[in-house]
Amino acid sequence: MRVNEDLEEQQRHIEVALLPIVVRLSDAEKLMGIKESKLSDYWYSGQLPRVYYGRAYGYRVSDLYRLADSLVGYYPNGGKA
Repeated sequence: MRVNEDLEEQQRHIEVALLPIVVRLSDAEKLMGIKESKLSDYWYSGQLPRVYYGRAYGYRVSDLYRLADSLVGYYPNGGKA
């Protein structure tokens, strides 16, 4: 029975990593691998909505993933010359 008790104790201490829902501009640049000007271009074109919170704005991670998925295959040969 001690084995089951140890297992239950271990299961209680499993930590869960939480991902952010909204990221700042600098974090969005790092996630996407593009600069602020390009993110702004996607915002102006309506492809990437901004989320305002207080006086700041950010981007939803789900929107960044959706944009990245839509851009896959955009460049022929994977962008290689």
